[in-house]
Amino acid sequence: MNGLTQTEKERLERINLQLSKAQHELAPLLDGEEAPMMCDERFEKSASFDLHYYWHETAPQYRHEKSNVATVFEYSAIHPIPWGRVNWNDFSEASIKPGGQNHCYWFFKLYAQTCNAQHLTWTQIAHLGGAYCEARVSYIGDAIKFYANETRLAESQSLGECFLSAQLNTTLVNEERRLKQSLINLDQAWLEQAGNSKYKWRGYDLTLHFIVSVESLNSKERLDGGYFVLNATGISQGKAAEFDKFGANTNLSTTQFNQPCSFLYQLMQRKKLISMTDIHHNYRIKFFVKVRAKSAPVIEFD
Repeated sequence: MNGLTQTEKERLERINLQLSKAQHELAPLLDGEEAPMMCDERFEKSASFDLHYYWHETAPQYRHEKSNVATVFEYSAIHPIPWGRVNWNDFSEASIKPGGQNHCYWFFKLYAQTCNAQHLTWTQIAHLGGAYCEARVSYIGDAIKFYANETRLAESQSLGECFLSAQLNTTLVNEERRLKQSLINLDQAWLEQAGNSKYKWRGYDLTLHFIVSVESLNSKERLDGGYFVLNATGISQGKAAEFDKFGANTNLSTTQFNQPCSFLYQLMQRKKLISMTDIHHNYRIKFFVKVRAKSAPVIEFD
């Protein structure tokens, strides 16, 4: 407490009280109860949330052209809030109890030297302006496997490359239709969340990620075939241009086989993730969706 002005001491107490109230109100969000539901059974969901504390405009560290983030507190399954403990004030003498007698967990995390956040001095805490929330949600899907078992994979050795290419394309055509509908549902859920949530999500980025691997029949070696990311924000409103042909029946036929060519097959070819020398191996695609959303300030210190 030495060196703090009376104004700073009073502000620390107010910040502690406001954080205590905000911590209680934000519990449903941080526990995942108010995050958008999974769009279908094919996804498993994992989420983490960050509280970004920013400087008050009167703080020496404040800069008009920057984000002014002072420190970040992460909440996830790895860093949960220990709700069982009420008072986190471990100071023994009343003269060195900035923030009042009882400290909520979030106030404690601002000054405690832990690995989960960059701790601040009392003076720095007194010059915080508030905090906003950032959500990071991953929806993990089952891998797409192009051969049901080793027997079918072995049988493919006697088939020509053209036939195998067509089989690979057909698998992707069927998967695209289902996956696109899942993306539309998920994007619509986040759009509604952004419009109606009391946490005032200012916006979100939704991206579809693919990891392509090839499994060799003989050596059991799994090769990293590469990965690619597609922006899917706005797909439910038709705003994601690269999804125009995704999952549609209007894809142009190719000279390689007499059937519609899937968007994913063309993309894998363009990015050279398909090698005709490896066409007899077992291709797998692991896909997942990532959402990153930022809220308006959820805490504003007065």
